[in-house]
Amino acid sequence: MTTFQPHTSATKILENRYYQDGETWEKLCRRVAHATAQAEPEKIRSKWEEKFFSMIASGEGLPNTPALVNLGANHEGCVAACFSFRPEDSMASIMETSRLAAMTLKFGGGAGFELSLLRPSGAPVQSTHKQAMGPVGVMKFYNAVGEMVTQAGIRKAAMIAILRVDHPDVVRFMTAKNEDRKLANFNISVSIPDSFMKRLSSDPNKPHIARFGGKQYHILPTGEAILRTERGPREVLSVKDIWSVLCESASINGDPGVYFVDHANRGNPLIDGVNDTDSEFYLAGTNPCSEIPLENQGACILGSIDLAKFVADGELDSTRLTEAFRTMTRFLEDMIDVSAWPDKAIKEKVLKTRRIGVGVMGFASTLDKLGIRYGSEECMKAIDIIGSLRETATSEESKKLAKERGTYPAARKEEKHRNVALTTVAPTGSLAMIANTSWSIEPHLYWAFEERRNDEVRFRVLPAVEEIIEKEKLDDLIDQAFI
Repeated sequence: MTTFQPHTSATKILENRYYQDGETWEKLCRRVAHATAQAEPEKIRSKWEEKFFSMIASGEGLPNTPALVNLGANHEGCVAACFSFRPEDSMASIMETSRLAAMTLKFGGGAGFELSLLRPSGAPVQSTHKQAMGPVGVMKFYNAVGEMVTQAGIRKAAMIAILRVDHPDVVRFMTAKNEDRKLANFNISVSIPDSFMKRLSSDPNKPHIARFGGKQYHILPTGEAILRTERGPREVLSVKDIWSVLCESASINGDPGVYFVDHANRGNPLIDGVNDTDSEFYLAGTNPCSEIPLENQGACILGSIDLAKFVADGELDSTRLTEAFRTMTRFLEDMIDVSAWPDKAIKEKVLKTRRIGVGVMGFASTLDKLGIRYGSEECMKAIDIIGSLRETATSEESKKLAKERGTYPAARKEEKHRNVALTTVAPTGSLAMIANTSWSIEPHLYWAFEERRNDEVRFRVLPAVEEIIEKEKLDDLIDQAFI
């Protein structure tokens, strides 16, 4: 095992968010590895505990934050970071979703909400003889729930809301964060089917048509939806206008993002075509970081391999990297069975699909070590090589696990894998800092920066820079930068 200690800049993060009382890096790694290995048969449990421990302690591969915080700890918590909910158009469903979300946040996960089933704002509610609050109103309600609950007591609630582009309230939704700064805990994204993008390409000036409850709507420049039959001479927003509102809002505050829902479901092995929206396994939304689509009440456990730690003497060690991908696959699969879950309904859905996401970090640092410029032809070749290694390794390991333990319960007869999904690319914010590597697959945007956490400011230098420049010269450069 390679000797590794997290960078000093990560020490405060570990102390504040990850370590139990009296823990060190090695003790944390042992705690997590030991707890995860309990899912293995007793006769090989110690073998896998050591493999898991070696992977974490060396910084070669780390699971998502909730797993590092909660596994084997003296408190109840979940190992998954990603959860998704799709409330139906009833008070009972909206309130039940708020309960599930609160429990999820309490257990350390982030919550995503797909709100397209909710009737538009102002629509009549017959049971109370009043009007619906609409998706934006429900999002504000869920935001208030999030304000009350921190994620396992370690960070603010992470949430995302998604609404289809053909929902009557889509303009109100896209501009909600422009008008209400209280929604800071929420990311928002617009769910876009192929049909919208085709109209945007072929006939962008045609009036945008929204739909709900069997009725068709146009949208006024104010964002108000009107029945198509009641338009008269009034000006309405075109397909291009809707896209412009989305882009303008994104330029103001980074939201909304876009979720290509048909593309996500085109490779979904559990539904019959992208229009099978009523299936319990329809991938209607994403988790707060948007790296993996999820079904209603679904969840996913993530882990990332630091690619940079598999480069030696200017060469990528494909054999070691392949083994790391395989170990991470088994590591995440085992976590499903040793984790506590926020609610029985969530646990049942998770056990049906056994969804995991083996990701990567340190890609830019890897290119540094290989002497390759980001975005070059050589970079594209490296992506193909690494991607193929990951795809093959995770697939083979999941098939091996299926032979040992059976396929996931929701699998169709022809399925040979233990897990419905295997790979992802997560942001790896804190994990990359702990591993002292570059974030995810992002390029280097600067060689040094100020990091702000909990009102503290620290100066950080990229790992690649620290490796290239001698410490004394680096200190001089830093001093000059602050003159």
